[in-house]
Amino acid sequence: HYLILFILLSFLLPLMHPISFLLAISLIMYLILGYVENIEISGVKKEAVLFYIIVTFLFNFIIYKDAFTQIGLGVIWQNIPHIVLSEFFKDINILDLILNIGIVPLIAGIIGVYFSLRNRNKDVLVLIAICITSILLVTLKLLNFSIGLIFLGIALSVISAVAFEKFLKYIDLTKLSKYLKAIKVSMLLFIVLTLVVPSMLGTANVIDNTIKDEEIAPFLWMKENTALSATILTDLDEGNLATGIAERKSVFDTNFLLVKNVDSVVEEASSLFTLESEVKALELITKYDVDYIYLSEKTKKEYGIEMLKYGMDEKCFEKVFQNEYGEIIEIIC
Repeated sequence: HYLILFILLSFLLPLMHPISFLLAISLIMYLILGYVENIEISGVKKEAVLFYIIVTFLFNFIIYKDAFTQIGLGVIWQNIPHIVLSEFFKDINILDLILNIGIVPLIAGIIGVYFSLRNRNKDVLVLIAICITSILLVTLKLLNFSIGLIFLGIALSVISAVAFEKFLKYIDLTKLSKYLKAIKVSMLLFIVLTLVVPSMLGTANVIDNTIKDEEIAPFLWMKENTALSATILTDLDEGNLATGIAERKSVFDTNFLLVKNVDSVVEEASSLFTLESEVKALELITKYDVDYIYLSEKTKKEYGIEMLKYGMDEKCFEKVFQNEYGEIIEIIC
């Protein structure tokens, strides 16, 4: 039954998300670890793993055929422009690991990895492979930092059970065994307390990035008051709102995969927020067929501006919407 379920998932996962690549590479690492540590992996498991790897790579190459044809190996880095590459792919450091995973799961997970390899525990070998693969891909900047930490954190949290089991067995052999229940409760409280900080940081980050109704209002206005063929210029992070909420074409957003000359597009489109020359601005506006510019308060802070310097010409630029979170400027010349 498990084998049939695995085969079904082998077809479903590649169709659901490209993160299936991570699992495929993790399974390759799983086979390597089994060989290096001399841990026996049954023939059925090896065949199932090889089947999943082949299906995953085949499906992804078919799905992203156009992307591979247009940008080649740039698909690996999702065709992300160099100017924002560092935001998507960060270097791993201990502080980030502690803040995002928690000090107890991190330390206990590492100890669990050590004991599992030492005792050749085949039950957690896949999880160890996921840990190694996540660290390796994030280090090589082949995997988004946040996604890498999610998989690393989950795997280490599960593996940490091995360390806790060893610790409690050791306590049971000592004179402290009569306090075993109290020790278990203390451990639980300590774990909960050490996880509070990562949880609070995660919650604060979600709250900060949650879009308020007033921030959505400009995009709803665009949806109701602009032509279906209109092209909107927003900052990079707000481009998805233009396509998703306003249902209008955006000059650029965070979906870079099929964008040709992506570095040039991002550089030129971003420059429209800081240019002083109206002639140069109109040249780029014409090039990208821009009909409206959305200038939010976030964008103003991002670029250190108060207004579009070339937008003073009322013959070419008309402010058609404004609230406390931003303004919409229509190109009328």
